[in-house]
Amino acid sequence: MDWVKKHNSLASVGSGFDFMFGMAVATGTATALVVGLHQVKSGRLTLGDFLLLMAYMSQLAAPLDTATKKLGDLQSCFVGFRRVLAILDIPPLLTDPAAPRTLQRARGEVAFRGMSFAYLGASPVLRDISLSSPAGTRVGILGSSGGGKSTLVNLIARFIDPLEGTVLLDSVNVRQYRLTDFRKQFAVPQDPMLFSTTIANNIRYGNPQATQADIQAAARAAHADEFIRSKPEGYETHVGERGSRHSGGGRQRIALARAFLRDAPIVMLDEPISALDMRTEADLIDVMDELMYGRTTCLITHRPSTLTSCDIQLVLNQGRVSLRALDGDHIRTIGHSAPCGFGGTQQSSYRRVLESGAAWPR
Repeated sequence: MDWVKKHNSLASVGSGFDFMFGMAVATGTATALVVGLHQVKSGRLTLGDFLLLMAYMSQLAAPLDTATKKLGDLQSCFVGFRRVLAILDIPPLLTDPAAPRTLQRARGEVAFRGMSFAYLGASPVLRDISLSSPAGTRVGILGSSGGGKSTLVNLIARFIDPLEGTVLLDSVNVRQYRLTDFRKQFAVPQDPMLFSTTIANNIRYGNPQATQADIQAAARAAHADEFIRSKPEGYETHVGERGSRHSGGGRQRIALARAFLRDAPIVMLDEPISALDMRTEADLIDVMDELMYGRTTCLITHRPSTLTSCDIQLVLNQGRVSLRALDGDHIRTIGHSAPCGFGGTQQSSYRRVLESGAAWPR
């Protein structure tokens, strides 16, 4: 609200300044007209000189008006620039340890040990959670809104740190890894953030060193190659700001192709198809199933159709976690370390497509 008040105040000042400038120009023009006519009548100024003076004044008014408006815009830019610098000067909440461990490619074994978390000034969202998931396990996460599902995923990706306990990746506390190396182990394709550039460049964002062949292989894996080639400019088609020139399904396919190209060992999916129609949803479920193949996956969803491919399901209730099998039978409440899932060491879909060079089978 404070920002809105300041913005309205700035707009009022700008409007007042424009009015005053217009009045000054009108007064000056009228004064020059009266004085000039008097000089012409007295013979001190010729009519041609007077008309030339008035023409110069009319030509000068527009640039002065533009300059004053640009000066106001420049002041607003300076204010925004100072705000950006202030944000950049904020020290990061998460930092690397003194002697960080490097990480090339994780196996994908995720575990919690006595982990609890609460937001500032609020009651605990997660309480004393201990569980482990072998590499390649597909974990479905269920629970009511505000139950801590997204918080659990954010803890795995280390966007936040637990207040108590530890989060482990491949039996190592995630706080010991170099943060840039650690974040490269994750693909989060459900929010299709597209940039105002070509489709190829948007897919390449998953791996800046990727070649055109890599990009096309990732698109085939995401069932996006046919959709992309149907465009007049193919992979060089501009998507518009935030992908505005494409449908929700098209944006999602490009985001999934980016995730295939990233080829991360861990995939995070938070309600990935909640805004899509049933036909597009059915097709993208097959694509996501291929993306999850051989990768550790955390899938948050309320749709039963997307839970059938999960090895196990975590049910969050009042900060506690319970497990249940695919048939819905309750296993046990987690109060200590418990292995879950079945794991897998299969070769990733993207790598198989890249090596074969063939179109992705449907």
